[in-house]
Amino acid sequence: MRTRTRTPITENQASPKAASFKSTTNKTPMPLANIEVRARDEEPGLGYVSQARFSHQVLYQFMQNSFVRYSPRYQRGFQPSLADEPDQKGWFDQLLPVSDHRLLIDQKRCNEMAIRWLRQDMTNRSLFWNARTDNRIAPPQYRESDHVLTVFSPLTIPDSGHRHRAIYTLVEWSLDAAQIPDAVKVDNSLVKKDEILKLLESYNPAATFATVTVLEGPAKTEGIIFYQANNLTKPAGPSVGYDLNPDQTPESRFIAALSKKSPIFAEEEIERRFTKIGEKSRKITTLSTLVEAVKVMNKRLQHLEQYDSAKYDDLLSFMTEFFEEYSNSFPAWKKTASMKERQEMRDSSLAMTNVMVHALFRLAFRVYEDMEASTQEWKTHKAWRTAVGKLAQKVQVKNEKGKPVSLPALHKDNPAWRGKVLIQGKDRQTGGESWSISNTRQTRQAAYEYLCELAGLEG
Repeated sequence: MRTRTRTPITENQASPKAASFKSTTNKTPMPLANIEVRARDEEPGLGYVSQARFSHQVLYQFMQNSFVRYSPRYQRGFQPSLADEPDQKGWFDQLLPVSDHRLLIDQKRCNEMAIRWLRQDMTNRSLFWNARTDNRIAPPQYRESDHVLTVFSPLTIPDSGHRHRAIYTLVEWSLDAAQIPDAVKVDNSLVKKDEILKLLESYNPAATFATVTVLEGPAKTEGIIFYQANNLTKPAGPSVGYDLNPDQTPESRFIAALSKKSPIFAEEEIERRFTKIGEKSRKITTLSTLVEAVKVMNKRLQHLEQYDSAKYDDLLSFMTEFFEEYSNSFPAWKKTASMKERQEMRDSSLAMTNVMVHALFRLAFRVYEDMEASTQEWKTHKAWRTAVGKLAQKVQVKNEKGKPVSLPALHKDNPAWRGKVLIQGKDRQTGGESWSISNTRQTRQAAYEYLCELAGLEG
């Protein structure tokens, strides 16, 4: 890729003031950059759009020298901690370097993108620039003979600010190891500095490329593009993301493996696209609920994936057996259960609710670790099965008339759930008192604690 730039570029020409400089002579202003483009078309309603390809090395130089800048006015703006400073100091009308720490760009997210690039797992490598046609120097000029787009003022970023900062970060790491953080969180797993250094050994900024779409429009176009890219598009639900990319996190990988091993959690038993169970669905729970429920095991899963595959398989086997045992007390969980059986359970019991799925996985993981700590073999130890069976026990409560009755502990009418998992409100139809299920961190904790009490586990 051939990119020609005018040298030298003075400090003043690379500063924010250069964008507002107005020539008082008839001389043609000196070009800031000559960009060789691969294709250029005129798009109705958008103007001319060019495609170019740059190495990370050249992109870094462009950002470092402020050839490419960020417009807070038409992008995310500034960090919330700065409060009213941007308006007071006129920051919004400046064009700033992508590396400016005041910008509302999440450096942790950029670090994650940098790791993905190193792992060749960064699928969206597209960048966007705008060669403004309403700048005060001169509009961009295109030379058909050699496919060169000449720009006279800094290029701005209509979208992809995080991707730009990620490339900047990546090249910085390759130039100075001191810039590398001790660890970067990627898909709920920590990537340590020594691993990053190893990945960087095969990274060559001059031979790593990104495609750039170069627009030619007024400044306000940037705001429209940003709005449409970030506000009009509806993000895919979490279940869809995990279904399409089951390898993305330790939790999603574990659930994918569990689905292959456990009949209860087989793919056809789980709602894999939506975050809610339909009224006429016989699915047990959603994929996103399962993945979220396993987050309590995150650190252990990371360790087992890396160092102990045999123990990882053993944990999978235990989880499979744990829920089989649970289904013996709650048959609606069995693979053979009908839609009617599962609907009836949902109507009367908490045993198949999302909040209970969270509590059950946490309970199962605790039981596994407790036995591991006491060197007990779960395959031959029977006490844990007895503990799981106790979840189906009946409790003595008083009904609305004050008479003692016996109810399953997980029944919705058990007063023990009220104020903990069942939240009081008003029935929209009758206006009377009603109780609805709440699935929050606090209610999941309350459900887990009550399950431990029922199972006879301390603490």
